[in-house]
Amino acid sequence: DDHAKALDYLVKSGDKARAAFANPEAIAFYREAAQFAAQLQQTEMAAMIAEGLGDVLFHVGESEEALTCYQHALTCCGEATRLAGLHRRIAAVYEKRGDYEQALLACARGLELLPADQQNSLEMARLLIERSRIYRQQGQNENAARDGEKGLAIVDDSTHYTEIAQAHNTLGLIYRVSEPARAIRHLEQGLAILERTGNEYEAAKSYNNLAILYYQTDLSRSIAYFERTLATMKRFGNVGEEATSYMNLGTVHYAQGNYAQAIDYYQRSLTMCKQLRHNPGIADCHINLGEAYRAQGDLTQAIAHLEEGLRIAQDIGAQDAEAECHRQLAECYLEIKAPERALVACEKALVYVRSMGNRQEEAAIYRVVGKAYTEMGNSPEALANLEHSITLLRELEQEFDLGATLCDYARILKETGKLAAARAALAEALALFEKLDLPQEQERARAALSEIPPA
Repeated sequence: DDHAKALDYLVKSGDKARAAFANPEAIAFYREAAQFAAQLQQTEMAAMIAEGLGDVLFHVGESEEALTCYQHALTCCGEATRLAGLHRRIAAVYEKRGDYEQALLACARGLELLPADQQNSLEMARLLIERSRIYRQQGQNENAARDGEKGLAIVDDSTHYTEIAQAHNTLGLIYRVSEPARAIRHLEQGLAILERTGNEYEAAKSYNNLAILYYQTDLSRSIAYFERTLATMKRFGNVGEEATSYMNLGTVHYAQGNYAQAIDYYQRSLTMCKQLRHNPGIADCHINLGEAYRAQGDLTQAIAHLEEGLRIAQDIGAQDAEAECHRQLAECYLEIKAPERALVACEKALVYVRSMGNRQEEAAIYRVVGKAYTEMGNSPEALANLEHSITLLRELEQEFDLGATLCDYARILKETGKLAAARAALAEALALFEKLDLPQEQERARAALSEIPPA
């Protein structure tokens, strides 16, 4: 019957359960503690409870209720640094929803609240790292890199290992397209810290990001990292990260030609993302489903998914997703013998990727442009665009995409009578597919080689 003592123990029990990722228990303790805090009119304690409950709810995918908790905590808390932290948490909720403008506003409020003596504080670093993630989602890589580097500089020589690793992880994702070697260095530095400190949950995120990078060069390593991430996120009950893991596993199976398995993983991810109201994830799932259905030859399903993905991407201002939708739609238009429509879609995509500096996507678009000109019988333009794509892919060390583009390039070389160059391109593509252990792609490359008469 000692409510004050009961409140203290309930909060401690909630904190302990949260730290152990015992999410249902943590939620129950915090809810009961909130009732006692209200009865005792303990406003500061109520703020702490609402913050803790919000963190757990966000972790398990209940973002709407988490946002309510954070907003309630704002009304109970008076200390500037803690208020800034609450705005950072609110930004993370909006980021998950794909409401990037609201997320950036929340970060700005948090940064404004920090007093002068907190400008190089842990909370400043956390806010900068969060804002860096939001900018990256928007395709604003220059702003993302600036904030990520500033956040890392604040904590780099400290013992705030989680934040150091998060900064490295974020920077790894930012640089993965433009500077893959630099991206891997950041991700491996972050992972080394997390493994040394035993932070298995954050380490799983690093495995996921490394898997994305190895997707182009080592599919076996990529799938092993993704599966490790999925198992960890299931165990910790993080539905959002579980959805991401399913989607990423789908991309590897797609690359291996297992289209039915890829579609199954994408559908699982889509169902979870819809439950979470995670609009960026929903858009990505539709894009990936469109790609997989196109590979299966079901263009009706492919176009429907891509158009839905484009609609959502435009609603939330995700320019990288918009660019990919236009490029994937262009691929579909080529399948229905509409190369002019494909070129129009590619021009729309190029506007976005040039503004973002996304050279990997730019290379993919130039490949489609080359294929469109091939269909139109314009060999010089086809060769020029494919050569531009190949140059970019070599620089970026994107081996899977390079192999596919070399096959397209060889086709035009053969048609224009440049047989030796066609054989060389196909031989290089075959070597890449053998390295990546892609039997279906190897078979296609060998078949194409067999159709070229010997010198």
